[in-house]
Amino acid sequence: MNVIERSRQSRSNLKPAALAILCLGVVVAQIDTSVVNLAVQPIGLDLGASVTQLQWVIDAYNLVYAALLMATGPLTAVAVVTVTAPIAPARRAP
Repeated sequence: MNVIERSRQSRSNLKPAALAILCLGVVVAQIDTSVVNLAVQPIGLDLGASVTQLQWVIDAYNLVYAALLMATGPLTAVAVVTVTAPIAPARRAP
């Protein structure tokens, strides 16, 4: 087995792990949003806020959270490549 075949085989072994990590990220994001929605009632009672004001709080939180997720995605990809590039085996031309 040459280097290219081993590389393809190792990539195919990583696909289920990558899918599991992506699913875990989606679950964490959903749980985070659910926690904010559950905290709305105590926040509203403490601050005396109306339903409209609380909806603005939820919308603003979700908007900022989504923007941060979208911004950190490419940064994470660059960081992973930067960290793993020295560790990965050098590819030879066939």
